[in-house]
This record gives sequence, C-alpha cells and structure tokens, in this order.
Amino acid sequence: MSEHLQFDPAAMDLRAVYRLLVGSVVPRPIGWALTVSAAGVANLAPFSFFTVVCVAPPMISLTIMRKPDGSEKHTLKNARAPATSASTW
Repeated sequence: MSEHLQFDPAAMDLRAVYRLLVGSVVPRPIGWALTVSAAGVANLAPFSFFTVVCVAPPMISLTIMRKPDGSEKHTLKNARAPATSASTW
C-alpha cells in the first residue's frame, strides 16, 4: 500500500494552510480586480484566489482574504461601499 500525507486544517496554523492551498495549484493564474472607493479613488489589485463559476451567465468568483492583522483589504471595502458616479480616473 502506498504512503500518503494527511493534513488536518483545524490543527494547523492558518499560514501553513494557506501555503498548502496555494502550493496545490501550480501555476497560479492571477486575476486583476478593479474597484473604486466612495471618494472615487481607483484600486487595482492582483488576486490568485478566483475561478470560473459558470458560462451562462458569465461569472467569475473572487475570494478576498483579510489582511494578516484582520483588517479588510481596499478591494473588499470598495466593493461593499455604495456606488458613486464620481471618479478620478
């Protein structure tokens, strides 16, 4: 019988779980998310946690993790903010 590794994410440090996940998909494609803040400031950010959801209608899923300190990234803050017609770009 062949040997295999087992991982228990509940018993692992979050950083180790992250490394395991990102090391499982190689090469990792990068998707760009463009959002605009309520003040009209554009933010372009790279994300590797995304995938195609379906073709009809065409949809992509983007996973936005929090920063290591627990705070929200600008992309998430901007996406949650009410839409505005002001834009600086």
